[in-house]
Amino acid sequence: MRFIKNLTVAVLLGVMPLLVSCLGSSGGGGNSYGDHDFGDNDKNTVVALGDSITAGYVCDSETDSFPNRIAGMTGLNVINAGKSAEQSSSAASRAGGLMDKYKPGFILIFTGHNDAIFDRSTGSVIGNIRSIIQAAQNRKVVPIVATLVPIGPPRRFATGPARNYSAEIRNLAKEMGVPLVDIEKEFGGNAESLQCDGLHPNDEGSVIIAAAFADKLP
Repeated sequence: MRFIKNLTVAVLLGVMPLLVSCLGSSGGGGNSYGDHDFGDNDKNTVVALGDSITAGYVCDSETDSFPNRIAGMTGLNVINAGKSAEQSSSAASRAGGLMDKYKPGFILIFTGHNDAIFDRSTGSVIGNIRSIIQAAQNRKVVPIVATLVPIGPPRRFATGPARNYSAEIRNLAKEMGVPLVDIEKEFGGNAESLQCDGLHPNDEGSVIIAAAFADKLP
């Protein structure tokens, strides 16, 4: 659904009912995962693991969180496990407990933004994301990992680290054979779909993120 990022905010909001009607009954992008052994997990339940972007923080405009949008698009039960100010190390420590509690078929992994703000090493961030993926695979949960938003001003100092993380997340997804949602590319490498703080998505950005994840879900 890369085309969405080229539309205006008005058009994006205007097509949301159509997106929901098209995706709501039959799921997301047509990935059935029919060959995957979900064990005792519920393939219709999704845990969205992340920071305040996932939680749905807004600073300059009203917008819905992307997990809520995914639920509307796909008809799946999407549990918003976003936690404001969280870094990837904390996300890794929470992941197993969340999967054990909710028994989801899928976990969306969208973390690293706060690591970029504090310039954490790429190796440590990728190591944390790797551990989340491994925890999911050990539980027969399908992990779907995402690159970061293109952090912009006034947080330009975090742009470089975020870009480095995203490059390595692509490599990690390929190495571990897991679905990748390339949010950095979906945003087109710019911050036009972000709010005034240069980090959290505006309404347009929320739609872009939700549609990109929905495309990887059944």
